[in-house]
Amino acid sequence: MSKVMTDELLIEGILEGNEEAFQELVERYGRMVYRVAYRITGSPQDADDVTQETFLKVFRSIDRFRRRSSVETWIYRIAVNCALNLVRDRREEPGGEVDRASERPLDNPERAAERSELRRAIAEAVRKLPLEQRATVVLHDMEGLTHTQIAEIMGCSEGTVKSRLHHARRKLRAYLRPFVR
Repeated sequence: MSKVMTDELLIEGILEGNEEAFQELVERYGRMVYRVAYRITGSPQDADDVTQETFLKVFRSIDRFRRRSSVETWIYRIAVNCALNLVRDRREEPGGEVDRASERPLDNPERAAERSELRRAIAEAVRKLPLEQRATVVLHDMEGLTHTQIAEIMGCSEGTVKSRLHHARRKLRAYLRPFVR
């Protein structure tokens, strides 16, 4: 499959049984799914599980994709729902580790330690949020999606998205107050 293959053509290829088309879809969106899953679950292992479950659901339901939204939005919705369901099913807030791959070495060891501590505090603060607020913050502030896109993914109104962001940010400010000088 060509890298310039559109999502629509990939969907058509998958519907025709082309395994390469499905592999291309996984390669195109796999990192995004993992990133969102990790940020919601807080666990690399859970993010792997959510990623696998997401693409299994994509494969099984590709024939029901109605094309009212983009393929990306549809996959985001499946990934977010899988991640939220996994956390809900555990009936506990996940622990998790800070994504060490995103940390950059800095010249100043003291500054590097401060940044590392702040990253851990932010990750922990996000994990303390109620699930819907957590998913909304991840999609908006970390993934850069618009209120409209998030509303479509989360199956709610834009007003609800804005409200969740407002309440989540208020809680995050309170959680992170010790880090603000």
